[in-house]
Amino acid sequence: MYRHIDLKKEHLDFLMEHGQIHSFKRGEYYISTQETKQRWCILLEGLIAFEVLGPRNQIVIERIGLAGQYFSGTKHIYSTHGEGTAVHFLRASIVYEIRNKDLQEGINSYPEISQLYHILKQHQLDIVKVFLRIHKLERNARLSYLYWQFPELWQQLTIRQLCSLLDFTNTKQYYRALAAYYRQEQRRKKA
Repeated sequence: MYRHIDLKKEHLDFLMEHGQIHSFKRGEYYISTQETKQRWCILLEGLIAFEVLGPRNQIVIERIGLAGQYFSGTKHIYSTHGEGTAVHFLRASIVYEIRNKDLQEGINSYPEISQLYHILKQHQLDIVKVFLRIHKLERNARLSYLYWQFPELWQQLTIRQLCSLLDFTNTKQYYRALAAYYRQEQRRKKA
């Protein structure tokens, strides 16, 4: 599971000297699907959507990013190429941002920064697994699974955003899944 490490003053000084904290408004984009930024970020506060273009050039939410997660303007910190994924702020957000090459220097210079990076990377992989599993579930079970895995998402997304994320083709499917969620929650409370 996700765990925290304490960084010494010298590590924090390095990160603050080489990085910056930025605020973003709801609805702003960090990058579009065609852009790259040689930057690595941690979402300190807020909520983001990772969006891709669907088969009919419609925007599809691939996954959601919560506070404490990282994202990058490239495929990874050692890449110069984009991932083809837009990063869209769904809530007002605060982000720590550092250039990829500065983070690489920090990882190479300080074992604690390397450890922090690897913990965040493992946490990210665990979260991506959840979003991959969602689409393997029966349609009515997807919403319940999402809320059981990420209870903090309850009432954070619009119906349209949930339909995009959960691959619902219409709002009827959403309301069926919501009814199934409420039935399952009642059963869980009685047990």
